[in-house]
Amino acid sequence: MMLYNSTKKKLLAKKIKLASNFFSRLQGLMFSTSFPDSFSALIISPCNAVHTMFMFYPIDVLFVDDKLQVVHSCSELRPGRFSPIVKGSCQAIELPAGTVAYTDTQVGDFLSFNLENGRGMV
Repeated sequence: MMLYNSTKKKLLAKKIKLASNFFSRLQGLMFSTSFPDSFSALIISPCNAVHTMFMFYPIDVLFVDDKLQVVHSCSELRPGRFSPIVKGSCQAIELPAGTVAYTDTQVGDFLSFNLENGRGMV
């Protein structure tokens, strides 16, 4: 599944990993030395705040509501930092650093998912 910024009509991630249970949400990207090659976005659900403790590289984080509208953005969140607690956020989307700037994704933009075969926006 791919992640798009529907507002800007730009691809954010070609492959997504979902962290939706206690252990996968707890692990997240901790102890990784760089953003994994096996996916280009980690969606943590439910989530209204993240940290970069035990990480060794910066990340971009988008917080979205239940309609997949961006309600807050953290660009280049450095290792050992905490994001704010984002009221109204249902999911956090962790992306490689620079993705938010490159795609010009901003608060208010709507995101969508698309199956890899090109069928069906979610």
